Amino acid sequence: METFLSKSDFLSGRRCKKLLYYLYNPPSMMKDIPFKYNLAESNKNITIQFGQQLYKGGIDLSRAGTINGLELVDATHKALTGQHQIFYNGAFYSNGLLTKTDIMVLSERNNRILEIQNATRLKLPQDIYDMGFLWKVLSTTGMLKNLKLFIVHLNKEYRRGDKIDIESLFVHEDVTMRARQIQTLIETELNDLSAVLARTNPPDVKVGMQCIKPSACQFSRLCWNTTPKNSLSSVSSLTIKQKEFLKRQGIDTLLEIPRGLKVSEIQRVELNSVIGKKPYINDKAIGEIIKPVVKSNSIQILNIEVDRFPIPQFPGFNPYEYAPFQFCLLNTQPTKAIAFERKEFIAPTNGDPRELFLVRLLQDTESNSPIIIYDDEFTLSMFEHLAVDFPAFAQEIKNRINRITDLKYLFKNKYYWRPEFKGRVDFETIFQILCPGQAELISTFKNFNHISSYRQLPMIDQAGQISLLKELRDNSYKKTIALYYLFEEIKSLK
Repeated sequence: METFLSKSDFLSGRRCKKLLYYLYNPPSMMKDIPFKYNLAESNKNITIQFGQQLYKGGIDLSRAGTINGLELVDATHKALTGQHQIFYNGAFYSNGLLTKTDIMVLSERNNRILEIQNATRLKLPQDIYDMGFLWKVLSTTGMLKNLKLFIVHLNKEYRRGDKIDIESLFVHEDVTMRARQIQTLIETELNDLSAVLARTNPPDVKVGMQCIKPSACQFSRLCWNTTPKNSLSSVSSLTIKQKEFLKRQGIDTLLEIPRGLKVSEIQRVELNSVIGKKPYINDKAIGEIIKPVVKSNSIQILNIEVDRFPIPQFPGFNPYEYAPFQFCLLNTQPTKAIAFERKEFIAPTNGDPRELFLVRLLQDTESNSPIIIYDDEFTLSMFEHLAVDFPAFAQEIKNRINRITDLKYLFKNKYYWRPEFKGRVDFETIFQILCPGQAELISTFKNFNHISSYRQLPMIDQAGQISLLKELRDNSYKKTIALYYLFEEIKSLK
């Protein structure tokens, strides 16, 4: 079978050469990992489907995704010999390189290739390398002359009316010149990546920001497990510039960092904790933050599930509008044995969920009890958006915001830090380390995706809906219970 380098693999290789190697040579330990829903990929596919409506009447060369690879290349070549002018999901191959096209619009004047992106702006330099690769392949095939390349992305200013205005939803960016101008860089990258694919062992690439941006790498666990102790990468708060400066000085480990290095208080805390192999606990700061909660006669533990659909689903929505659809709320008394009053809500899928969600949540949180979340300001941002869109509830929303204690704030600001965190402050990591006796709670729901499950509800039969709704409720409850146990662990520090 003929092998080739696809555009997506080219971009992966630019991000990290070890990532490219593992994509073509998967480690045995990674082969049995269960499939995990990729929300970003789902959002991209949804956006492409809507974007293709900009140019109606096109032929789907992939036949709804049933044709791929070199078979799709042959179908594309054959289609171009006909009279049709608009094509979706084509593919081209040249000299071991394969690229797909979202939309092709052909005419005597020029041939436009349009790449649909689910972002609300150009992502530089990634998008230009993306289109530079496409230009490289198309220009060498010689099949299409007078090429014009466009990135079509979502318009962040668009606000939906009763119906979606496709023309206003998207913005066209002509990137033809920029794609042509980086061909020398594309060629250099391709030479480097060819050398990677020829290797019999993975290249030596240090862990870094490429492991987590633009999204978490599927092989990050493998790389981080082999990272030497006291590596610079084990301190998340050191900036990329600081790490690069230290490496230029020949410093590869934390033990080599000079005492005079200028660092922030947060960085100093993490450095001392990792180097000294001991936890850091700022009793005073923690006490001030959880003081209102500990003093209260009752507390409320809140978990919220929010969708941010790329295409505005309902009137008044922008792209990626906050659409909270579920919550689980536990009322308890911190001075007594565990006895939870459980309240929960899942919005129906046939309309804008926000007002129904908001009315029910405000009703269930009418008391003046402190509200505990673990959200890194995401919930607060969502509430602020809801206060603008539903001004009648603005005062009540402000009341809830003022009662919120976000436990993630403790870890993000290093008021509580342990070397085992390895720079991570996500709930799953923190909970498993601080509450090892309750870790089975995480294992029961970490592979469950609330957003994809909620989106699936309208597409399944009634029996399936009943089963899936139960899963949604059960997993949200487990998340909320886990948050309670984490709070109890933090409270025990005092």
